[in-house]
Amino acid sequence: MLRRRTKPLVAAKPNGPLWIAEDLFRDDRALLVDDDAVAPLSGENHLSTALVDYLLQRSLQPTDLQDTTLVGSANSLHFFHQVNAKIATAPSDPNVAKSVENIRQRCSHYKDNKFEFLSPFCIDHHFVAVKIVFDLRSPDIVHEVSVYDSLIKGGRRNNSVHRNSPPAKYLRSFQQFIANFCLFGNPKCEVLLANPDHIVEKAVYRSCPMQQNGFDCGSLSMQCLPSLTSNNDNDIDAAPDVPDKGPPIELDVVPLHPRLGADPQPEPTRHRDNYFTTQFIEVPKEFEDMSKVDLAIDDYEESSGVRLVIARSRGAGSRLCFCASHTGCCFRAKFGRERGTLPIIYKQELFNPFHCGEPVPPKTKGRAPKKRVRDKLEESVDHVIEVKDSTPVTKDVMKAAANIQSVRASYNQAYRAIGRAVANGPREKQQASFGLIMLYLKHFQLRNEDSTVKAESDADQRLRRLGICPGIMRRSLQHVRPVLSLDGAHLLSKWKGTLYIASVQTACSNIYPVSFAIMKDGEDAEGWKWFLELLVEAIPLLKMQHPDNRCRFCYFTVISDRQKGLIQALQQVFPDNHHCFCSVHIARNVEKEVGKKVAKHVHALSATFSKRESDELMAKINAISARGKKYLEGISANQWRSTAGVDDPTLPPRFGIVTTNMSESVNSMVGDARDGSWLECTNDIVRKMMNRICSLREENYGREGVVDKVAEILENKWKNCSNFQVREVVKGGS
Repeated sequence: MLRRRTKPLVAAKPNGPLWIAEDLFRDDRALLVDDDAVAPLSGENHLSTALVDYLLQRSLQPTDLQDTTLVGSANSLHFFHQVNAKIATAPSDPNVAKSVENIRQRCSHYKDNKFEFLSPFCIDHHFVAVKIVFDLRSPDIVHEVSVYDSLIKGGRRNNSVHRNSPPAKYLRSFQQFIANFCLFGNPKCEVLLANPDHIVEKAVYRSCPMQQNGFDCGSLSMQCLPSLTSNNDNDIDAAPDVPDKGPPIELDVVPLHPRLGADPQPEPTRHRDNYFTTQFIEVPKEFEDMSKVDLAIDDYEESSGVRLVIARSRGAGSRLCFCASHTGCCFRAKFGRERGTLPIIYKQELFNPFHCGEPVPPKTKGRAPKKRVRDKLEESVDHVIEVKDSTPVTKDVMKAAANIQSVRASYNQAYRAIGRAVANGPREKQQASFGLIMLYLKHFQLRNEDSTVKAESDADQRLRRLGICPGIMRRSLQHVRPVLSLDGAHLLSKWKGTLYIASVQTACSNIYPVSFAIMKDGEDAEGWKWFLELLVEAIPLLKMQHPDNRCRFCYFTVISDRQKGLIQALQQVFPDNHHCFCSVHIARNVEKEVGKKVAKHVHALSATFSKRESDELMAKINAISARGKKYLEGISANQWRSTAGVDDPTLPPRFGIVTTNMSESVNSMVGDARDGSWLECTNDIVRKMMNRICSLREENYGREGVVDKVAEILENKWKNCSNFQVREVVKGGS
């Protein structure tokens, strides 16, 4: 381990022994980098393999390294590539074959002990490091693989190392080296060669203990700076100040570089984007939708002269932009929604505010800033439809956009805008539809007298929320599995809103919605309470006592993904109903806390009824992450694990339902309805609810006994158990 010392280290002499080798070996070598090579590396150009190796050589002493600690220089990856390449040519070249044999003899002792390998590199203006703890005597070979990246903080949602990332390529080369040279002739060699990603699969990102911000880890500089600044005249402007006093700080890493060959030229100069910082960071902004983000980016491009293009877009909720005005620029800006919220925000933690690289060569006719005019043309199309009796044409829209909005639209942009308007209808008509909602609800109530319809307006008589539960749904709940799935979703139209929906599953595993509500506000406790009260009023069966007297809860169980405010609302409206949590959403939270390796076991742990299998899964989780096991044990087993019903017979059965897939399926069923106005959304959902229940009634009409799907499941289980032998065991005997 490396420690920050309370006094400067004594620098190694240029001709003295080198304790940081270019590879895994501890040879006596001359310094790889001299003072003259490091002197120009100052300011923003300080990140290079030359500086990394220089700091390592100047600061570490023999006492810093234990016998089982191996430290590789910034060019270790190049060494691995070179020696791994020898294996392919060894049979044909006698000299290479002899060299391979010499390396294997020198590496043979690595299989006799447990070693810790540390290696640093730097890429794209930031530090990365790897730490590998391996024991070639143990069956698992690798005990720990940690990756430290100054731009990737530990504890994020996904801590796994991507297979195509630079650290993964480094780990893959290291594994091949271990297999070919350290384990040659050992059966474990075949295990590593058969699975090239054996070490990569175990690798996780971790937080650097010295990380101060999102752009420069600095742990290497802070470790080595006392020796460098106290014994040399070199001025490294970018290195932070290190106090001489204070307790030792454990560092698991020394920062790293995947360069093939010699040291590269100094990195290009970077500069901060002050325009973007002023417009988006200093004063945080919220945007209703991506069209408002496009307007803000237009203003930014006009003021800064920088052109942004979309690198990745996920519908209307997330967008990643990068700079197209510089070659190989590192600038990144991401916009998206926080989970469970409506407004779109700028995500500062994923932002790189620097530009680098040479300006993009100008085109022959110049490079005009791209104008995002799609959403600006809607008003022009509506104006043309209003003042013109015939169907609008492209030229009319182009003229209206220029006169009304001062927007210069191309022919194709205007043509596509007309197509969208014809498909969706003018916005004025959609807006006028809000005045028809109350009339629609009134007529629906008259035609369906046993249905429950509720609506609520604010002080200005503007519709705030509405809810519908058709009467046929109330009667159908007598023949379903008594598990009610609740979920919320955002409406995607101009007028926004939140859709609350309740779903059930029949005995034939068919899914359908039973009730829904639309509300102006976001998903919160007040909205959930209003919707649950609608369900109680419409479906008294939900609060019916369980027919099994042993059960201490009502007949229906509620399952959800623990949305905002839902737990509190359930405690107020359904205090006597059992509430369960979705295992998929628990797995996502676990992945965010401790990584994907633990999360992949959560669903199986939730679904199994076997206590033996449950204990085995918990043991696997504990072996991967003790913190992950503690997190899962912090969630009440009664609310997500099927084995809880075996331990406590007073819990109502869930019929194997451990996820909110019912709600996800219904959300997909009504997905198109979320794009229209409130009236269109309401009418579309009601129509789909009626079509769904009628089709299920026709499909299952006249069936008796065990339904086909359930019979097939039982038959498969019978076949799997047909070879079992049943033996009676006498208590106390044989």
